[in-house]
Amino acid sequence: ELYPAKFHFHCDRDFFDYVYDINDLAELRGRKYHSKKNHFNRFCTAYPDYRVEPVCDSNVDAVRKMVEKWYVDRLEEMPDGDFNMEKTAIAKALDNYKMLGMEGLVLYHNDAVLAMTLGSRMSHNTIDVHFEKAIRGIDGAYAVINCEFARYIRDKYPEIEFLNREDD
Repeated sequence: ELYPAKFHFHCDRDFFDYVYDINDLAELRGRKYHSKKNHFNRFCTAYPDYRVEPVCDSNVDAVRKMVEKWYVDRLEEMPDGDFNMEKTAIAKALDNYKMLGMEGLVLYHNDAVLAMTLGSRMSHNTIDVHFEKAIRGIDGAYAVINCEFARYIRDKYPEIEFLNREDD
């Protein structure tokens, strides 16, 4: 209204947020989640004794190391990739997760960190998943950390109905 014909607006589906019912991601039921469920099950077969823990002061350094490995691996795949802004953002988020009101989970096999996720409350009924990383080559690690985080949030905050996975 204030600046007629000065701006052009258009939709870019590549940057749409993906908002999921938390129960759908926690349970992975139905055809829509068949592929994620298969990855989840393959992971459980390969790593039956996996465990998850909330991100906390005692494991945040291990999370940082896993995330650093993720970036090293990613740059090997995409040498021209520009991950600097995201890398800086995740480092600051991990340094200040409490102050920022962020919560997350760490996926372990034995003592090795295989994946992590970090998010925060977006509204009274929605959590926004800001970061999710998993070690390359671990089939199903993303599906497991995603599902386990949905379960964790659903159990801890029954009022949460949705997970916004951003551009997934």
